[in-house]
Amino acid sequence: MRRWSTRLPAAICAASLLLAASGCTNAEGADEASQGGIAVVTPAPVETIPEILSTRNLALPIEAYMLSDKQSDLILRARQTLIQRCMQGFGFVYSAPVIPAPRPTSLTERRYGIADSAIAAEWGYHSPDLAPAKRRQESANISTQTPAELLVLTGWPGGKVLPGATPPAVDDVAGKKVPNGGCHGEAIRQITDDDDENYGDNPLVQAINRSAQSDSDKRVRDAIGKWSECMKKAGYNYPGPLEAVDAFSGPTPSGAERQTAMADVKCKSETNLIGIWFTVESAYQSAAIQQNLEALVSAKTRLESMLRKAASVAGGTVPAS
Repeated sequence: MRRWSTRLPAAICAASLLLAASGCTNAEGADEASQGGIAVVTPAPVETIPEILSTRNLALPIEAYMLSDKQSDLILRARQTLIQRCMQGFGFVYSAPVIPAPRPTSLTERRYGIADSAIAAEWGYHSPDLAPAKRRQESANISTQTPAELLVLTGWPGGKVLPGATPPAVDDVAGKKVPNGGCHGEAIRQITDDDDENYGDNPLVQAINRSAQSDSDKRVRDAIGKWSECMKKAGYNYPGPLEAVDAFSGPTPSGAERQTAMADVKCKSETNLIGIWFTVESAYQSAAIQQNLEALVSAKTRLESMLRKAASVAGGTVPAS
């Protein structure tokens, strides 16, 4: 079953425009056979499963090693400030894109499908926070930049970034040497203080977050089966809640979509699907964390260092997780 999570592993990637490929890592393409890049784990026994009817205020264990949205925004503001300063040194004015907003309220908001009956009644499977009318557009239009500006910004002729490749040696611009990876690369190095250009969540953290091991757990499969039977009694035929989401893709919610979503939430409540799935997934994540604790502690230390550097550039203090 496809894991549907509404929060990006590194929200700051969303505002990177053509630079997105050169500054963030993404575990989306990880080998499913290896469970998203991590070894298969055996979770500790779950003695009790609480009844959970809402995903509000739920936090998965791996979130302790992830950037919060506010922390991601801080790094983005610092990165953009540093890029602007660098571009000014070459005589260019760089208009930074706005921070993408709005975003889901939590990592678990739609992780197990829709869980809010009021939202289901009004929006169906659509998200009111992500409705097209409420989206803010990027303020920078990359197509209006000159070849020289794109070269200085990216370190690549014409701004044609090749993901994973080393930026080529380029000629000086305005009598100054263009930094490796352009002003973008220079900004990231100042924040990360190393040669690793990943300034979002660590790839191991992303892999644990995306792991679908709990989806195959018998407790979860049984709960999904009961949810599916409940939906059939209500007149709907879906093997799981994420398939119900995929059945509706129009720009606005239809009456049929709203009715389906309301039945979906009701069946989740009757079967305690959220309580079972969240508890079991938390157990798998806790086991994966213990198995990779040393690497995760190191990754968190690096994030904390980046946040301190970002705060010194953007001003203010480091937001809490």
